[in-house]
Amino acid sequence: MSSKNSPIKSVSRDHYYRLASDLEAERISSATQLIKELQELDDEEQYQYALDRLIKGLSSSRASARLGFSMCLGEILLILIKEKKNLNVQGYLKLLDSTLAKINGTNNKGKYERSYLFGKLFGIQSLINSDVIDFTDSSNDETDDNIDNNENYINLTLVLNELIELSLKKSWIRESIFGTIFNTLIKFQIFENLKINKINYNILSNLLNKIHENNLTLTIESLLIYINIPLEFQQKLINDSIINIDITNGNTNKYWKYGNPLAKVNINLLAKVLKDNIVSNNEPNGENSINPNNTDSNGNSKNKANNKNNAIKLQKSNWSSTLHMCWLPLLHKLIIQDAELEINSIAKPVTSSSPSKKKKSKIEKSKKSNDDINNIELINLEEFWKICIDESFFSIKSSPERKFLGFEIFIKVLSINELESSKLSILLSPNLLRTLINQSSNNDRLLNKIAKNVLNELVIICKNNNEK
Repeated sequence: MSSKNSPIKSVSRDHYYRLASDLEAERISSATQLIKELQELDDEEQYQYALDRLIKGLSSSRASARLGFSMCLGEILLILIKEKKNLNVQGYLKLLDSTLAKINGTNNKGKYERSYLFGKLFGIQSLINSDVIDFTDSSNDETDDNIDNNENYINLTLVLNELIELSLKKSWIRESIFGTIFNTLIKFQIFENLKINKINYNILSNLLNKIHENNLTLTIESLLIYINIPLEFQQKLINDSIINIDITNGNTNKYWKYGNPLAKVNINLLAKVLKDNIVSNNEPNGENSINPNNTDSNGNSKNKANNKNNAIKLQKSNWSSTLHMCWLPLLHKLIIQDAELEINSIAKPVTSSSPSKKKKSKIEKSKKSNDDINNIELINLEEFWKICIDESFFSIKSSPERKFLGFEIFIKVLSINELESSKLSILLSPNLLRTLINQSSNNDRLLNKIAKNVLNELVIICKNNNEK
């Protein structure tokens, strides 16, 4: 019921219209006034109307509508969930789905499907930005029972699971969703606080399980998550979660060995994933294979039906001239890793004398402990560029579209400040140079424009940096 001393009788409907304004200042002003009037009126019906109206606005096709409505929705959720406590995260996620589904009706194709999927993504993003979920007071003293009952842990797990389920709907929205997942993990400092907070470890473990169960482990999107896991936790997370799923469920899903895509043993698989090929969970190392002991008289696999049930089919993403968001952090990580590998190799003492028996035994023990992170061989920049870029994107058989992306990757890596001038000779690899010369020499070539852009970029970099 509304307060008798309230100076207003109802919330102005004009605020909702101005939330879709193309002017940022007008959107902020409308959101501020709307929330102020709702708090002054303090009427449950007005709050419910606002919640319903803002969720519906998320599916609007107007250019700035989603920005304005999602911003205001986050503030409303904070009031309803944190302050008034008449709504919870699970209830909101159900309301979000049902409301958006009702708007789009039974029509699940074209613009209606797009409105529903992006509306839901913005709705979840509003919840994440609202500070309803807060890990500032969490500690490492939590027991397993306490973690399972921790409200923030439950809510964040629900949100991440919902995002993974949403990413399975269409390939073209998967990159945006995994970007949201990654930014969420960064916001709550999940990666950096793994050592001091058991809740963070459980959240990341559950997320990797969900990714793995839905056949998303060997995709370019999940790379964004895996390459940011600290080295000391990569193998442990695989042992504690994903491998256990395979053992208990009889699942033949594949995963990154040692939990590290940048381990040398994973380089061929990494090359295939970066080409955005869907790596089947039922193919060892992403290669088609048939066990001769498990085929019928016609050579057909007996496990064909089982494989069909176990593997969740993923749609292959459409080609885009824009590089995937994973490329910049991946290239940056490789350049830093390459520099560290060089420093470690220089710092390693070299002795001409033969080691003693004690030293020999220590060396043998260290070789046997393959799970030790110090013994995992990592990919250096030269190996990565040769196999994953030069032989994948610039081979003679590569399509013009793939070569175009290869040039974009080359331009991207040149823009990274940490790249040392001595590494340019590695990047100017044989296949890349051949393609660059062929495409830039003739104006009629399909990739002539991008090839000339690459040459111009090289000239600019050399002018700005004499060492390069």
